Amino acid sequence: RNVAKLLRDRLPARVRHLLELAGRLGQRLNMPVYVVGGFVRDLLLDRPNHDVDFVVEGEGVAFARALAAELGGRVREHRKFLTSMVIYHDEDGLEQRIDVATARLEYYESPAALPTVEQLCAGAKRLAVLENIVDSTNVAAIFRSAAALHMDGVLVTPSCCDPLCRRAVRVSMGTVFQVPWARLGEKNTEWPAAGMDRLHKLGFKTAAMALDDRAVSVEDPVLQAEDKLAIVLGTEGDGLAANTIARCDYTVMIPMQHGVDSLNVAAASAVAFWQLRAK
Repeated sequence: RNVAKLLRDRLPARVRHLLELAGRLGQRLNMPVYVVGGFVRDLLLDRPNHDVDFVVEGEGVAFARALAAELGGRVREHRKFLTSMVIYHDEDGLEQRIDVATARLEYYESPAALPTVEQLCAGAKRLAVLENIVDSTNVAAIFRSAAALHMDGVLVTPSCCDPLCRRAVRVSMGTVFQVPWARLGEKNTEWPAAGMDRLHKLGFKTAAMALDDRAVSVEDPVLQAEDKLAIVLGTEGDGLAANTIARCDYTVMIPMQHGVDSLNVAAASAVAFWQLRAK
């Protein structure tokens, strides 16, 4: 379908000029550029949506820098995920944001298959492991924190909420598509024993986030010194299972004040990810 007339009739001049600028930049840099996402859907359905996202064949970060220079804006780069955000102010002084992603070719064992645990762990230093977390909002918030706070990937146990469910995708702001993730087994019987064994064989030490008198502080320098560390987070309410904690190399807690005994798992994950990030 030829959408040129739709672009002229349904988009304000600001957005049309932005698309034209992106096209010219793509030609100049020899990088094909595509507008993607809800913007395209809503254009076809005649719904107002001026939130533009681009996918670039080539070097998306370089394209984002060039686009920011043309718009007089700045770039927030996420090189690990080959994505960037261009932030600028339009002619009315309003802040605008454009997400730029890099198209990439990946190989999987079968169509739509997730990476294997071994593929995901190759080269990784810090992982999050989600045990039986059933609330999609919590899973989404953890993925968003993992993307922002230097986690190399996320592993979910067989009973964990699907990170690709609609609410998780929406609440995570799409970071479930940015952070590499895999299932740590397909059957409940594969966790924790078999799953822990896989992690240990791949060279990871495991840190159970749990309230325990024997727990070390998340600030313990021994944790930060570990070359490969998997941070294990438990389900809402009950937390990690006792046999999971027993199989972990460390039990870790976040020191708290004012009589607060615990944090929501999503909040705790953000604290742990930042404190235990690879340095």
